[in-house]
Amino acid sequence: MTRDPELELLKSICEDLVFRLEEAKLSVDREIAAYPTPIPACDAQFNYLLEQRAKLWHHLERFRAVREGFAKRDYVALIDDFLRAVVAPGDS
Repeated sequence: MTRDPELELLKSICEDLVFRLEEAKLSVDREIAAYPTPIPACDAQFNYLLEQRAKLWHHLERFRAVREGFAKRDYVALIDDFLRAVVAPGDS
């Protein structure tokens, strides 16, 4: 069976994105852990950090769900969805 270089590149991009998302989530986790207490419920910065952590977790879960046997179009769709969420953030 011959290897598809485009598919291998897409897999590599996904692996790199997982690594970078994990690093970003760890950074946010450290900020949350070091946040001074007591934290009022209306603390906008803390709530922003929680929101960012939730978004990073969502993206990580999607990339971690990649299965062997994914077609190129599956990888392209996953990467495209991620980039759309990052460039035009919404509820993702």
